[in-house]
Amino acid sequence: MADDNCIFCLISDGRIPSTVLEVENDDFVIFQDIKPASQHHYLAVTKKHYASLKDLNKSHDSLVQLMENALKDLLCPREFLSMMPSSDSICRRLSR
Repeated sequence: MADDNCIFCLISDGRIPSTVLEVENDDFVIFQDIKPASQHHYLAVTKKHYASLKDLNKSHDSLVQLMENALKDLLCPREFLSMMPSSDSICRRLSR
């Protein structure tokens, strides 16, 4: 259920055409921050509106894990990760 007053709901609903969705599925979207603090500053947002992180509970663990894995895959695709020589690289530290 989306909230028409929530910018993140509007983005996840595709109603902000200037926002490029890097990842989209039935449960969440991932897109780059409009004012990124770093080169790879992405936001993962659920399609269901939550007013606060306090609204999440243990039943949301699998969703949060899926979002985390999607962010890792976006930042460090597995094909790229297998070619990385350095164990200190950010991709190595993010790997599962």
